[in-house]
Amino acid sequence: MKNNTVIRSLFILMLFSFRSYGQEAVIPYGNNPDVGKYLQTEDAKIYYEVYGVGEPLLLLHGGYYGYIDEYSQYLPELSKHFKVIAVGTRGHGKSEIGTATYSYHLFAQDALKVLTQEGHEKAMVMGFSDGSITGLILAARYTDRVDRLVSMGGALGVHAYRKEALQQIWEMEGANELKNLHPFMKERQQLMPEPERFAEWVDKLKRAWLEPVWVTKEQAANIKCPVLIVGADRDQYIPAGSLVETQEAIPNAQLLILPNSGHVSLILNPEMLKLFVIPFLSEE
Repeated sequence: MKNNTVIRSLFILMLFSFRSYGQEAVIPYGNNPDVGKYLQTEDAKIYYEVYGVGEPLLLLHGGYYGYIDEYSQYLPELSKHFKVIAVGTRGHGKSEIGTATYSYHLFAQDALKVLTQEGHEKAMVMGFSDGSITGLILAARYTDRVDRLVSMGGALGVHAYRKEALQQIWEMEGANELKNLHPFMKERQQLMPEPERFAEWVDKLKRAWLEPVWVTKEQAANIKCPVLIVGADRDQYIPAGSLVETQEAIPNAQLLILPNSGHVSLILNPEMLKLFVIPFLSEE
């Protein structure tokens, strides 16, 4: 239990760090009335923001602690090259929780509906952590709608995660999370349209996290688009061997492992974005 607490504390500490990144912090990513939009699904309003012009890029953030603003260091550069459609996953930030049972497939369907509302049949996809898993589902199940995929810090199923990380998920309960809410998450809660449902939302997320398989090996083998898998050599959740497993399961996948990096480091590395991610997305 002690190790799990340390992991979560480090995760939150690193997420705090992107808020103080230079002039980009002036833009209220994730709560920007100038560019914010909504998609009405059957049971929830999904919030998203659009930046830049050009080829569409669906940007999918991490789960629970994550939200659109975790990409604060990346959005200024990405918006110079692409039309970035940054989606708030259900219950995160200004997106409603809804009533549907949570799954990564549900999150993928929401993202596709946003893409359709923006007038695009296909897009490139970039996702981190939970967003990475959603991106893998999009590429595997909706092959004609994804041009390229950047998958950062994700995997095909829960078997790929470290035992201590899975134990942390098993021990999470919405009521306890609400009772011991970290100041960082209290700020997140203030953005929520239904903050009184916070505990329920955590339990709904947990169900998606503990699905045994998100993308089968057979589905991964059907991915047609080029894929860049980005991982960290010191990821607290996913060991390097799991990243190799994902790469080997996808026919046209490349693997980039960042040295001396942890899970959240993947969204705190502007040089990695410029040197590897943007060139990959810009290839003919």
